[in-house]
Amino acid sequence: LLKLLIILLFSLAVIVFVYNEYDPLIKYSIFGESSFYSGLITNMFNSVIDFFIFSIILFIILGKHEKQDKIQLYKENIDDCRFWYSDEAAFKIAGNIRRLSELGITTYDLSKVSLDKTKLKKTLFHSTRFMGSSLNSTNFDESTFHDCNFQGAFLDEASLHNITSTNCIYRYLRFNNEQMKRSRISNCDFTNAKFCNSIFLAT
Repeated sequence: LLKLLIILLFSLAVIVFVYNEYDPLIKYSIFGESSFYSGLITNMFNSVIDFFIFSIILFIILGKHEKQDKIQLYKENIDDCRFWYSDEAAFKIAGNIRRLSELGITTYDLSKVSLDKTKLKKTLFHSTRFMGSSLNSTNFDESTFHDCNFQGAFLDEASLHNITSTNCIYRYLRFNNEQMKRSRISNCDFTNAKFCNSIFLAT
């Protein structure tokens, strides 16, 4: 498309130059009158505009399709690491979460995954499932959780400073050596959650 646009612009420039600089040539050409050339220039100019508009529309459509392909790929990468409890898997999943977040995604299926020792600061999680996940030593500082399910997850020694948690389920969650400071917790369910050596300050 870019090459075709360049050819059209170059051809238009050549015709305009000939029309302006070589009037006698036009007058005695096989077409006789300059009206043919002026009409040709007008039509080519309109074609360039149409082509430009078409290119923009096509670019937008292809961009949306490419975005959806990336989202699908990153989600599949997370699925591939499910039930793989290792540092390598944890960092791969965290990387894909960050890429999805950059694309505007806030809902994830993170059940039965490991995010141990990863950093997911300032991340928005909406309707995300963390059931049975290992989140030990994960840094969630300044993140937001809304309608998330942490049932049966492990949050030992995780960092949860200045987080916002609304309408979340923390049933059977394990908090060991946990620190939560300056956080906002509202309408959350902590039924049967286990707390051991955990500190909650100004929460």
